[in-house]
Amino acid sequence: MRNEMYIADNLNFDASLPWVFTMHNEEELISVVTAFIPSKKEIELMGITHPGHRRNGYFSILEKQVYETWDKHNIPSLLYVLNEDSH
Repeated sequence: MRNEMYIADNLNFDASLPWVFTMHNEEELISVVTAFIPSKKEIELMGITHPGHRRNGYFSILEKQVYETWDKHNIPSLLYVLNEDSH
């Protein structure tokens, strides 16, 4: 299965907000969550974790980092974007 993420901040309403959250194992990228923030009203999250590193809580750790940003900026809605092939 192949997954793709849109990696650009040009559509976020505030370019100063953090929008890419990553987890590494030494030099290997093992999990990433991106936040698309088109307005002050909504964050859309999409995450991918390397298949060999799933079920270790990495997405949850990154999700918590997004929540901290979300709370700090009082954005009222959070939407999870799922690939139709995701399990």
